[in-house]
Amino acid sequence: VNLAARLMSRAAPNQVLATDAALRGSRTLFETTELEPFHVKGKAKSVTAYAVGAPRGTRVEATGRDVPFIGRDDELKQLLSLWDATKAGTGSHVAVDGETGSGKSRFVAEFAEAIDCRHVYRARCRRYRASTPYFAATLLLGEILGIDRHQVEGQAERLEDVVESVAPDLLPFLSLIGTALGLDIPESPEVAALAQEFKKARLEESVVTLLGAALSEPALFWIDDAQWLDDASRELLTAVAATLDGNPWVLCMSGRGISEGAADPGLVSLELGPLSAQEALTIVHRCTDDAPLPVHVSEAIVDRAAGNPMFLNQLIAAATSTHDEALPESIEGVIAARIDRLLPDDRNVLRQLSVLGN
Repeated sequence: VNLAARLMSRAAPNQVLATDAALRGSRTLFETTELEPFHVKGKAKSVTAYAVGAPRGTRVEATGRDVPFIGRDDELKQLLSLWDATKAGTGSHVAVDGETGSGKSRFVAEFAEAIDCRHVYRARCRRYRASTPYFAATLLLGEILGIDRHQVEGQAERLEDVVESVAPDLLPFLSLIGTALGLDIPESPEVAALAQEFKKARLEESVVTLLGAALSEPALFWIDDAQWLDDASRELLTAVAATLDGNPWVLCMSGRGISEGAADPGLVSLELGPLSAQEALTIVHRCTDDAPLPVHVSEAIVDRAAGNPMFLNQLIAAATSTHDEALPESIEGVIAARIDRLLPDDRNVLRQLSVLGN
């Protein structure tokens, strides 16, 4: 608190200063300018602060990488074999399905690390954006084409530069491509002349053509939490999937219940079931090497987790600070225990938010 007050006193009007620790704790990444170290009252050493500028992206969220990745060997081998085909020029459409906490995001992250590919593009869907047309497509295409959605100025110009560079024939359809990127670009005479019912098909065709011209190397397109994929993005991605025979891309969707009723007959569905008891026990032992748990506690954790990696990890965390009888019986119990540890004001805010919703 005192350090924050000292930083505030040094900030110019409308300027935000932050320490490195605060910046590292932020999910949003910002443009920053390092200031000369300075001394403040109450601190023996000089302080280094940063002037915080415009947002420039989002920090990749943790996927439990501090917990050892054990199991899923067959599924990973299957994905790697599909990647080998991708490197030979034939792409794949993959759905990684599983219940909450089954480790879908961690599994795809491990696959992305194993292939060591510099073209990995991830878009994470959001429940409150499931009705926003092209929300997921905007995230994915923005990453692929190098268009920063946080930088409002110059996005349309950047898109025009990319199209002119790799696929100039698509310039008349720039406004349609811009729609998939959430950009409002005036229609060309060619687009204005199209009947309304043909514009969507031409948009999808233009985006697929642009991707093919811009990205000829093997690439992974990852749509996370795809159960909340908006309809417009889903249809656009279906158009992308239809071209995978001739493009070196893996289009990977991870989420709950996403394989049901899939329109693509070539979809490869991977279902992540529960971990085996032996796999779960190995994770418990690996996570508690420094302070091994009693045998009966380890067995209780494995039994209660029932092969669910997220619940298993939470139970391990709980077991390191409590005893067997206090272990939560469910994921809901884990959440309730966390709520109980909040300060009263924070608990009150959480209750209000639970009613207000998204």
